Amino acid sequence: MQNVDFDTLPMLFCNGAQINFGKHQFVIALRAGQNISGFALPPELMKSIVEIWSEKVKEYETQFGKIDTAGTETGIQSPYTA
Repeated sequence: MQNVDFDTLPMLFCNGAQINFGKHQFVIALRAGQNISGFALPPELMKSIVEIWSEKVKEYETQFGKIDTAGTETGIQSPYTA
């Protein structure tokens, strides 16, 4: 994969997610406001993403403190403006 410039990457604030799976794929639905995007991933890629995300969360918590997941369903305000 090519390098991504995260400073110029257009971003949407994800305020919801659902994951499902079948024998040959995982499906992720990400909600940004009223918009929902779906992504189908092979199991190998999904496992790799989970491992990378887990490592990034550990790094984040080391730098900024433990993430409190209580109340993640409501009340989260987007840091991005439309």
